[in-house]
Amino acid sequence: MRISREWLFRNLKFHIRVYRETSGEASKPYFKPRDISREKANQILRRLNSFNSAEQLESAIQKDNKRMILTIGDARRIIHRKVELGEFQDLQQVTTIRGIGAKKFDAIRRTLSNQV
Repeated sequence: MRISREWLFRNLKFHIRVYRETSGEASKPYFKPRDISREKANQILRRLNSFNSAEQLESAIQKDNKRMILTIGDARRIIHRKVELGEFQDLQQVTTIRGIGAKKFDAIRRTLSNQV
């Protein structure tokens, strides 16, 4: 039996759409850097720039949420990027790091803004 490409894509799109509509995670809106006030963004940036090691950053994020949000690899990439830049000047710079998507960025934002 041969399946046409059109049939495959039409059914694949249907399953993806149904998954997104029924899954609470997929439809949950996340904060983006542009959604955060300048004052709150500066507070988060100061807190983020205060970390000197990936272990400090990872433990601060995990301690507050009591679940795995930021892996040590993610924390290392964030600290590495911070060292490359000197320090973060804008939250948009954090979102360009590989592995930091909308969900992780929002968790980092929430955790660091609660700690400020």
